[in-house]
This record gives sequence, C-alpha cells and structure tokens, in this order.
Amino acid sequence: MPDLSYTTIESALSAQPLFAAKTWQLSPEAWPLTHEQVAQLGQIGSACLEFHQALETLYLWSVAGKNLLRNKPLLAPWVAEYLDRGKPASLVEHARDARLRGVVPPVLRPDLLLTEDGFALTELDSVPGGIGLTAFLNRLYDGGDSRIVGHGDLMVESFYQSLAALQPRAPARRSSPSS
Repeated sequence: MPDLSYTTIESALSAQPLFAAKTWQLSPEAWPLTHEQVAQLGQIGSACLEFHQALETLYLWSVAGKNLLRNKPLLAPWVAEYLDRGKPASLVEHARDARLRGVVPPVLRPDLLLTEDGFALTELDSVPGGIGLTAFLNRLYDGGDSRIVGHGDLMVESFYQSLAALQPRAPARRSSPSS
C-alpha cells in the first residue's frame, strides 16, 4: 500500500469539484482490515440482503392487511402507515407496485463503524451516493494492492455490472430459414 502525504491526498480531493471545500479526516494509508473482518463484511452483506427482503415482506403484508404470524393473529397496519408517512402518493404507489416485488436495489450499502467489539451498523442505505467517493479513495490509496476491499475499479465495475443486469435483454435473433 502506498504511503501518501497529506498534501497529495488534499490536492487529489480538492481537484475533484464534488469533494472540494470539504473537511476530511485524512490518513497516509488505507485502513487495514484483517481477513476475519473482510469475511465479516461478506456476512454482513448477506444479512443486509435478508433484512431488506424481510422488510419488504413486512411492509407488503401490512399494506394488504395480512396476518404476520402463522400460529396466532397479528396485523400491523401501522407498519405501512409509518413507512408511507410524508411520502408523495406517487412514491407510495411505486413502492406497492406488484412488478417490483422481490426486486432488490442494485446497491445495499451499510454504514459501518468499527468498534472494539466489531462492526456496528448505523444505517442501511439503498442509494448509491457513496460509491463515487469510495471508488475515488480506492484508486487514490490502491497502488496496485489487492488487499484493499474493492481495489482498483472492482467496486465501480461491480456497480456497472449490477446496473447492466437491469437492462432488458434484446430477444435473440433468429436466423431466417434458407430457401
């Protein structure tokens, strides 16, 4: 991993209009993660996906007035009321659209703090706003070191692939019968 000077890092950040005139806590090297921490990140990612899917089920069952438990009655209309509060009708309609059932956002981004006891999740976001900054920092700190999670353009490429996968596929061309 390259050791970068604070001047190099500050210059690189101020050269980007999106990052200019911001206050940063800087380090001359990337934050090191152990192999165990990297493995935990994979487990956290899987848990975030399952959590997102469970929340979708809870919301949609709440909207439909369905029972939430198998062995006794439990209705929770307040879940949908709470989650819909303050949203425009068009967004609520979009969230309830049957065509979107089971569709996972291309990005589920947990905000994590590393504490003495391990990772603490502070937010689960599905808006890919931090990808640009994280990709920029990956390139800045990378120096060809594959120990950096999402090193090089791996994260940007993965994001691109997830967006490309959302595009409808063109029907396969059929060859015309020869006469």
